[in-house]
Amino acid sequence: MTMRRLGLGSVCAALLVAVAGPAQAVVYLVGAQFYACGADGTNGGPGSAFRSYYQDSTSGAASHGPLNVEGDGSSISFPLSEGLNVFDYATGGLAPGAHGCLNLFFSASSDSFDPPYDVGNPVPGDLTAIAPVAGGGLRLPEAGVDVQSYNSSGAAVIPTSYSGARRIFLDGREVRIAGFTVTEQVAGTFTVRLPEADAAAAAPLALAAVAFLRRRRAG
Repeated sequence: MTMRRLGLGSVCAALLVAVAGPAQAVVYLVGAQFYACGADGTNGGPGSAFRSYYQDSTSGAASHGPLNVEGDGSSISFPLSEGLNVFDYATGGLAPGAHGCLNLFFSASSDSFDPPYDVGNPVPGDLTAIAPVAGGGLRLPEAGVDVQSYNSSGAAVIPTSYSGARRIFLDGREVRIAGFTVTEQVAGTFTVRLPEADAAAAAPLALAAVAFLRRRRAG
């Protein structure tokens, strides 16, 4: 068997691949819910013009109104790109009051998230955002705030405690809500941020390996 000596460039490339690790996992947006809330994110809280059952979602198992995300009103699954992902949404309804809230759900699987109605096992959002209607400013609820459960149906009210999460991690990928707006006709955008793969952290290690090889060759 013939042995071939690798050049410095080939060795460095192999080292960089080894340091960087395997390809990054794909993260999907698999569910969304809009509900009436107070300024702190409480389901149907003070300032709501409607009762606490005001909600619309992309859940295919729910009987309440659809939340259209990028024109899709049920069982969504959108792969996220690195950087900022801006989504259009709409319900076609009237404003919920002074504030609206958005529950978002993410997965490393492309399967949409459509949990059945179950009052005994409420499902809070992976991440939840609060925004004033026809105003600016994005907030996230604090831990323990009663947000609306995703697996609710019709006029059912199933508040559930929010975790206080400002970000989540799926297969090592960080996900954040970077923007959320609400118009008086309940439409707007929300922005999800998926940071780029952390090649910058691997680069110093790869450069150190290159320097080591050069020293070995010089010696």
